[in-house]
Amino acid sequence: MISTDAVIDVHRRIRAARLSRCGGDEWVQPPANWAKIIRESWPLVWSQEPSRCPDGWVDLLMAFSEHAVELGGGGLYHDAFENVITGKLVIQRFYDDDRNGRLFETAHGYQTASVAICRVCGEAGDLRRIDHRPTRALCDDHFQGV
Repeated sequence: MISTDAVIDVHRRIRAARLSRCGGDEWVQPPANWAKIIRESWPLVWSQEPSRCPDGWVDLLMAFSEHAVELGGGGLYHDAFENVITGKLVIQRFYDDDRNGRLFETAHGYQTASVAICRVCGEAGDLRRIDHRPTRALCDDHFQGV
């Protein structure tokens, strides 16, 4: 289980990533090649582009990548995607040298945070299920638009 302090830190880092990318709190659509930009910006974190994540999680992935570098590596991440059943972010490691569990706890913190971030716009959201469709993290605006 992730600590409350770790959850607060993850959300603070995601907000900082948005402020850095957008210049403010307002959502700015990321460029179409955002996954390539993340891979090229953090080559020691990602073995390939994490291109299967929704656009709304770009700030989350940027914050995670920066956090992984701060922790000194110890693993190379192969992919990140949205679990179609739970609606939660999945971060897959290619190899692991995480002797003290810091990277695992950090990745778990970002995966936990993903369920409260709209997959479309990156605003605060909740897990929602519509009819028989998969569960998705959506804000009120995008839930109403479905």
